[in-house]
Amino acid sequence: MSQPQIVIDPDEARSIERNLVLRGIYYRSTGYFSNPKSLREACKKEGHRFHLKDVKEWLGRQESYQIYKFPPKHIPRVSYGQISHPNKVHQADILFLTHDHFRGKTYKAVLNIIDCASRYKASIPLTSKCKISMGIWTNHLNCDIMLLQ
Repeated sequence: MSQPQIVIDPDEARSIERNLVLRGIYYRSTGYFSNPKSLREACKKEGHRFHLKDVKEWLGRQESYQIYKFPPKHIPRVSYGQISHPNKVHQADILFLTHDHFRGKTYKAVLNIIDCASRYKASIPLTSKCKISMGIWTNHLNCDIMLLQ
């Protein structure tokens, strides 16, 4: 009978070791590391050589670092003020109701559609959110609809 073999991936082993070392140094009560460079310097003092990219990636996944991290200077956003052709770009969202009764129907949601260029708004009452067919609305409006989350 042959002996069972355990195959260890060296990259995975290095990653696990790096995580353990960084966790031990970062969460130690004697030091505070506000940026990846200071954490990397602390690792060097203990004899560990990690790339700054790896330390930055690990530190970015830590919740305690994310809470106190400076906000990004530039957040890319869509400039709706530059959209000039009406009926080309729309935003749509669903507003859930408390099951309003009107003329024998129970409305469970409202589909709100806004034209980004003209800022025209339309609301369509829905009796069921499962019966929304975006294909019908896009063909009717002759445009692309983006659902907001």
